[in-house]
Amino acid sequence: MRRTHEFRLDTPDDHLDALVNWQRSISEYHRQGPGLVLGAQFWVMYSHISTGWYGKQWAGDHEAVEDCLRLYAAMQRDDGYIRWVSPSLTAFYAENNTPYWVDQVWRHYTWTGDRQFLVDMWPSVRSGVDWLRRTNDPDGDGLYRDAYEYWNCDSNGKGPKAAAASAMAWAALDRAARIAEVVGDAVRARELRSRAERSLRAIQRELWRPREGRLGSIGADGQWRGHGQTWEQYLAILAGALTPQQGLSAMRWIEASYGFEPNPGVKLLTVSDWWPLRWSVQWVPTGDTCLAALAGMVGGDPDLWYPYVRTAVHSAFRSDFPGINMGISNAGAGGGDREDVDSVDPYLYMAVRGLFGVEPALDRGELSICPAFPRGWTRASLRTPDLEVTYRRDGDRATFTVRTPQPLVKRVRASFGGPEVVTPKETVSTVVVRLGRPPAAPARRPPAPLLAERQPPSPAEKGPGVRSEEARRQVLFDLSPACNVTSEGFTSTGFIYDYDGQAGVGGVWTGNPQPIAGWWGNPALSLPVTPRVIDAPNGVRFLTVGRPRSTDAEPPRNVLALSSWPPQPFPASAQINVGMRLERLWLLLQSYVHPMKNYIVNGEIVLRYEGGRTTTVPLIPPYNLDAYFQHFSRAGVPISMGRLGPSGFIASPLQPHADALHIACDPKRTLRSIEIRATCSEGAIGLLAMTGLEPP
Repeated sequence: MRRTHEFRLDTPDDHLDALVNWQRSISEYHRQGPGLVLGAQFWVMYSHISTGWYGKQWAGDHEAVEDCLRLYAAMQRDDGYIRWVSPSLTAFYAENNTPYWVDQVWRHYTWTGDRQFLVDMWPSVRSGVDWLRRTNDPDGDGLYRDAYEYWNCDSNGKGPKAAAASAMAWAALDRAARIAEVVGDAVRARELRSRAERSLRAIQRELWRPREGRLGSIGADGQWRGHGQTWEQYLAILAGALTPQQGLSAMRWIEASYGFEPNPGVKLLTVSDWWPLRWSVQWVPTGDTCLAALAGMVGGDPDLWYPYVRTAVHSAFRSDFPGINMGISNAGAGGGDREDVDSVDPYLYMAVRGLFGVEPALDRGELSICPAFPRGWTRASLRTPDLEVTYRRDGDRATFTVRTPQPLVKRVRASFGGPEVVTPKETVSTVVVRLGRPPAAPARRPPAPLLAERQPPSPAEKGPGVRSEEARRQVLFDLSPACNVTSEGFTSTGFIYDYDGQAGVGGVWTGNPQPIAGWWGNPALSLPVTPRVIDAPNGVRFLTVGRPRSTDAEPPRNVLALSSWPPQPFPASAQINVGMRLERLWLLLQSYVHPMKNYIVNGEIVLRYEGGRTTTVPLIPPYNLDAYFQHFSRAGVPISMGRLGPSGFIASPLQPHADALHIACDPKRTLRSIEIRATCSEGAIGLLAMTGLEPP
């Protein structure tokens, strides 16, 4: 017979109190197991281990969590992978829950001290971390890849050295080592501890950049990607892979770069600043907002992050549904799916671990409390099956009364960085603690130039066009002999995505090539009948291959495709001879840009002049390069080009196009040649035409 699961909150924010208690009542519908469906909403189930159990654990529903953990162990695949479990109790393969499940097994022990539970779970834990290491760290360097590493706002595939995947793999190794020590497997404990330490050193050495103050992922091209998604920072912080100071720095960058205020009092946080827009790119999910705020709170920044929490909380009371929705609109109202576990669970997790700063160590007979209340709060209280906390602040001193069902040592601080009071092992403790000095105010960095709230590019970014008196000086280059693929072939060519491939014997890449069209909803591209000469809106004329009316012959190749993307079906660079002086140059580009590869160099344009002088222009999305189905380049002038097939997960209107990109030239020197290079995996540059403007 289960005991009643009680959870009560009392804070100055009545909406927060009402919402978390609403969540408590909703959770009763599906607390008996992972599969019970509330109404027609499928995703209330606790298949999403990466987010779905932390809130229930911190809120005290340990019996329900244990049932789930045991069920997933029973459904574990023979090779060690932790599968999902459907409402019909069917196990299936989806996002990788394995490291989160291992972490949860240990977290459950820290809340309950149930050693027999660890003994029962140890064979599955051992098998799970072996699968994780064997599958996602094939080169053994301690850094991990993953095809689908996190659900709360998903994105399919990062690697081979990915921030979120590596942080959670380290957490799984670290927790498995601790479990091995508790169950008495000393040999495996030493091995796992060594692997965990190696992984953490690799994360700090290769993925953390002190100058930028945040984690980044590294792709197959070796480039460090510092514009990640929010969870690439907050997962590492909440798992303990970053120091408190590192976490503070990382989350301040996230807030400065991805936070915005579309209406007064509405603070929203996108999950990235990536393009093209599709599912999991840039939208504002309630769950990620709460987890990002939690990571910021544990670092000592409650005043910076609570406005985002308040917006997320109030969104539940501004929608047509009296509960938690998956997303938040610019007006601060909730929308999207209702009562997804990915959205509701983070509220409880944020409230208990974030606002009240509760960290369990009941296996050692201890409990730590370090609240992260906004500066104006002078009272708050919390009650769960595990503890009752009342807080009163008077000036720079706070009084805590902490009650626990069993005698525990309480380690209490009033704020981040403040002094700690340690009590004897007792059930009721009352302590007075002085507040610490808050961290220095964040140095507000300029936000990233492109978020969901798009800033129109300036005329200078777009570059000059061709005026009527300059039209006769245009030089249209004929690139048709160099074209190596059709528009249709461009998107149907197979590539190996970073997470799925590795360099095998002799440097040959192995993996599962997939075409651009179809990957995560990308549409196919086809070219209808077109003339050879195309006029751009800025007055530039381009000589393309064109597409004649249907004949029995194969359509002509109309794209010069370049890519450094395994298995390298296209050349990585091409040189075009010019041999004349030019004032300006325009390239008509129809390319593919991977969302994860924004803000890094995807290619280069090298201008070589007589006398040996060279000028290099980097191609960096979203500044001057974009994707064939969505215009977002700030420097490119779009020209309608082609037709698109069906798409999925695309969050913005589709626009088949090519971009006319302006390049400034030195009119006093003869431009000997232009070289175009593709320098980035998971991206392909397509050149359709080139036009120059001679000096007067």
